[in-house]
Amino acid sequence: MKYYIYLMILLAVSLTAQEKLRVIYNVLENEEADNYEIYSMNLDGSDKKNISNWEGLDWAYYAYKDKIYFVSDRGREHRDYILYEMDADGNNVRNISDIRLRDSFFGSRKNGTEIIIFPNQIVDSVFYIINKSGNLIKKVDPGLVYFADPIFSPDGESIVFRGAHKKSKREEGFDDELYI
Repeated sequence: MKYYIYLMILLAVSLTAQEKLRVIYNVLENEEADNYEIYSMNLDGSDKKNISNWEGLDWAYYAYKDKIYFVSDRGREHRDYILYEMDADGNNVRNISDIRLRDSFFGSRKNGTEIIIFPNQIVDSVFYIINKSGNLIKKVDPGLVYFADPIFSPDGESIVFRGAHKKSKREEGFDDELYI
C-alpha cells in the first residue's frame, strides 16, 4: 500500500523552451521497508511518475530551477542521510556532499551555488553553508538551544529557521517559532 505524504514542494522546471511547473512530492512506497520515493506530476495531477526509483529513503526538500535536492541513505546505513541533486526528470543523480545530515529542510542562494544544510548532531551543532561541490564555506550558529530547517531569505542576506529556547518538544513551555 502506498501512503502519499502531502508535504509538497512546488518546483518550476524548464523541461522545454516554455516554463513548465511540476509538483514534487514524497511517497511512502513500503512502510515495512521504510522506502520513500520522490514523485513528480503536472499541476493538474496528470503524468505522475516515480523519479527517484531507489529502495531506501529518498526525501525531497528543495528545488532550484530544474534541479531537485534531496536527502538519501543510498549506499549508507538506514537513515544515514547525505545530500544529492538530480534533474527534474530524475536523471543525473549526483552526490553533493558526504556530510551526514539531519532530517531537515534546506535552501540555496547566489543562483543556487551556495546551499545551507543542517549536519547530523554527531557531526556538528550549527548550520553549514556549502558550495555545490560540498565544500564548507561557513558555519552559522543560531544561538538557540533548539533550531532546524534553515532556508535563505529571497535576497540571500538572511537565514530563516525554526527555533526555540527549550531543547525538546517534550519540555513544558516549548515554543517552536520562526527566527531570522
